[in-house]
Amino acid sequence: FLYFLSLFYSGGVTAEETQTHRVFQFENEHVRVWKTIIMPHQPLKMHRHDCARVVVGLKGGSLTKIEETGEISELKFDTGAAYWLTED
Repeated sequence: FLYFLSLFYSGGVTAEETQTHRVFQFENEHVRVWKTIIMPHQPLKMHRHDCARVVVGLKGGSLTKIEETGEISELKFDTGAAYWLTED
């Protein structure tokens, strides 16, 4: 299984942390963990996930998801809550 840990953070960042970015944390035979910092009002590049994953929002908020087809959906994350997201 491949899991991702995503973090949403909007304040108290240094100059080099002003862009959305991912930081590899660790992996073993069961899991691969990334920390993803998604900055407010910065769109992510179009991408897909080939596996299911766990997402934990350290700061709650919403994320607008736009499919290649143009379909739009809103993903909401509560502070500290864990979510299971299937591949897309």
